[in-house]
Amino acid sequence: MKKLFAIALATVLAFGLFACGNADEPADATIDANSTVSTQTETIPAETETDITISTEIDPTTPTDISDNANSTGTDITATVSTASGNQTTEPAVALNTASILALYTNATKKAIAANKTVTKVTETTIKRPVDSDEALAKLLAISIAGFHVESKVLEFLGEGKSTYTQPAKSALQQSTLTVNDITKATATTDAKGNTVIVLDVKGGANPQKYGKSPIGRFTWDYTNEESAREGIASAEGDVPGLSINIKTIGVDYSNIQIKATIDKNGNFTALKHSYNYSFNVEDIVVKELFITLGTGKYARSTAVGSITYSF
Repeated sequence: MKKLFAIALATVLAFGLFACGNADEPADATIDANSTVSTQTETIPAETETDITISTEIDPTTPTDISDNANSTGTDITATVSTASGNQTTEPAVALNTASILALYTNATKKAIAANKTVTKVTETTIKRPVDSDEALAKLLAISIAGFHVESKVLEFLGEGKSTYTQPAKSALQQSTLTVNDITKATATTDAKGNTVIVLDVKGGANPQKYGKSPIGRFTWDYTNEESAREGIASAEGDVPGLSINIKTIGVDYSNIQIKATIDKNGNFTALKHSYNYSFNVEDIVVKELFITLGTGKYARSTAVGSITYSF
């Protein structure tokens, strides 16, 4: 009996020691296949959830100026939009980087050309007077014969004046081939109507050719260059029988080239304007009437301000 009692007591002590082992040491556990494991889950209220998306709320009624230079890739801004249920989502707002702003302009041009609606285009150029020139050419520019003013004609074929055209978009607009390397600064604002107003400052260049490599020739064909100036000379010669205007060199340099466009939420233009400054240099001029030389000159140079405004 004592032996059985001793065995029973030892068994109880052994179980007690096992149950009261070192709390710092993990104990092996075996889960019975027939047992039920209960897990407690804590529910976090919806209003305490944290959205880790970084976003900027933009008030469409307040113009927001965001700009970037051509050497920065930038980051797109997102606007936070609250739904009726209180959940928040994000959707793209005005893009910040130069490439995105340029893409807005390029795509709006593409859409306008594809739609081919009628566009009113106004081109305007003002040339600074008097034209700086050598003494002999100054006398030539001052000549006026039967209402024909030499200086006025010279400035006319160099692009001075204001003209209004009503054209289908395919004729009025040129599809942009500008790249970020052509842009010195790009800005975007949101106006009170929710439209995006973009401004692109474009690099200048000398004597751009139509469809050429110079930046201004990559988005519009309405500008003065050697080709168009010589076309103007031919027109001027045709206005006066026997008149000939021979110019050896015509050079044009562009600066302060800027594109300003207003684009609606559907990506369509509501307004567009190209503006620029240019200087021209004309060398070795001979003007004749039939076989009589009216005058010669070594050089003429001046500056001009030009713009092209589109209404859609």
